[in-house]
Amino acid sequence: MTYPEAANYLLERPRFAVEGSAAYAPGLQRIEGVLEAMGRPQAACPLVHIAGTNGKGSTASFLAAIFTAYGKRTGLHTSPHLHHLAERLRIDGQPAPETWIASRIAKYNAVFSLYHVSFFEAMVALSLLYFAEEGAEVAVVEVGLGGRLDATNIVSPELAIITSIGLDHTQILGNSIRDIAREKAGIIKDGIPVFTGVTQPDASAEIQQIAAQRAAPVYAIEDVVTWAPVQDSLDGTRINAITNEDQYSDLQLGLRGEHQARNALLALMATEYMLPAGSRRHAAITRGLAETALLSGLRGRMEVVNKEPLVVLDVGHNAEGLAAALKHMSNAVIENEGQLFVMFGTMRDKDTVQMAKQLAAIGAFVFTPPIHSDRALPPTELAQILRSHDIACTCVESVEKGLSRFYEVATSKDGLLIVGSHFLVAQYN
Repeated sequence: MTYPEAANYLLERPRFAVEGSAAYAPGLQRIEGVLEAMGRPQAACPLVHIAGTNGKGSTASFLAAIFTAYGKRTGLHTSPHLHHLAERLRIDGQPAPETWIASRIAKYNAVFSLYHVSFFEAMVALSLLYFAEEGAEVAVVEVGLGGRLDATNIVSPELAIITSIGLDHTQILGNSIRDIAREKAGIIKDGIPVFTGVTQPDASAEIQQIAAQRAAPVYAIEDVVTWAPVQDSLDGTRINAITNEDQYSDLQLGLRGEHQARNALLALMATEYMLPAGSRRHAAITRGLAETALLSGLRGRMEVVNKEPLVVLDVGHNAEGLAAALKHMSNAVIENEGQLFVMFGTMRDKDTVQMAKQLAAIGAFVFTPPIHSDRALPPTELAQILRSHDIACTCVESVEKGLSRFYEVATSKDGLLIVGSHFLVAQYN
């Protein structure tokens, strides 16, 4: 089997990112059957399991980068991918080789078909198998959707992390913060510590209740770390932090934005739990946080791809993610007396009205290109919603056309944020 044949086989499986709820198949029976056939690779190395509405991919990447900087052969499973499905399974920041994926699909496609697995379930199984076969010494696994019924919940981690709780995927996870927290807290295992960046009292109470039922200790950032920002700009984000075990001065974060500080702190807390104290650990935290994109292979988090005029990519895909990206862009563009442009697209199941209000409040001019997904809100419908909030916008044929329009009118002080969906960011070349 060639790699294109293997990729086509996988992409023809039911995909939530494309089909939405129709492709969502909760439960662990299918993934359990596949992993049994593979020899239970999920037990091959210590794991950290990370859930959350926002920040889980960044936290996973911060932590994996630190482990790699420490010298651990580190597996990292994240989703979705931007350009190539192999990005979902990485060791020390490098995607799995196409030849490996092709050979394993040839070996296990009958098993995948037997258990009627989705695309996501197949990718989780392949990730765990890859980490086991390639001798990963530790792995970081990001939840796909929710937690309790997510395919990644087949793992038995050394540590669980819940980054944040927000109103997203409400048609599946529930309509309240407490409902969603309950689903995310489904990753909590008996006696296994939970680190959390959650701030809402209702969500925290739900997490505490479920953790107490499972005799799992819970540690919030505020319980463990005293920290303060040093700098937050497109030149970089830096923080100071003090824990019960160590002190960190002027930590440079490889992912920009004030919102990344809490993600970095969760990764720092997890590192102190997972690795022995000492200068080697301290140096790994410093380097891993600073070189996250390089060491983990992450892209699309306030990623600067052009400086004058400024062009930034961000995969924020809900109201909270957009708010964080807009805040950072405001500091860089509007406070410098520039005009903020936003190339924006989103899915039908997102809170488009709330996102429109955020764009209106910041005075952005918006381009709406098409997104190649059945779940996507068509550009004309999105533009109609935006205009109803008095937002100046125009539909464009593609991201490339939108970029051309931006470069035609932009001054050196202006900036463009490409945001709203992984599918949209992936169209940037």
